Amino acid sequence: MTGVPQGYEIGEADWDDEEFRELVRWVGAQTLALYDGVDLSKQKVRPLTRDDVRTIVAIRIDGRLVAAGLLSDAHGVWEVNRLAVDPDHRRLGLARAVLAELERRARRDGVGRLRLQTGFRQEAAIALYVDGGWTRIPPYGPYADDDIVSVCFEKELT
Repeated sequence: MTGVPQGYEIGEADWDDEEFRELVRWVGAQTLALYDGVDLSKQKVRPLTRDDVRTIVAIRIDGRLVAAGLLSDAHGVWEVNRLAVDPDHRRLGLARAVLAELERRARRDGVGRLRLQTGFRQEAAIALYVDGGWTRIPPYGPYADDDIVSVCFEKELT
């Protein structure tokens, strides 16, 4: 798989994989801290469940999960969710590699368009999506009423 640094392996994870869940929890807590003092009351997104998940891409080194992301269809559209990289493995292109693999799998499965949501204070994520050819769109679906925090993107896969 191109884009994965030497020594890293790209594959899959399961929703119940404890390493995956721990990485997502840690990144979620760090992300929430970015928005201390910001009114998050307009966010009405229900938590994802196992049934929403179509695939989870994981990158491991020496068997340890260090980056992951998933595709879901929880909100009536195909979305990239939970893109996360362990802090000790950032700036190596792992997020870009996970995102590229998610896009490849979506194309393989006949998905024509992906969407995602991030927040205005997640500048590295925004730069990743812009550099990856994603187009900024107005907040959609469960993010539609949140024009304070949500920064949404979509990408045509055809």
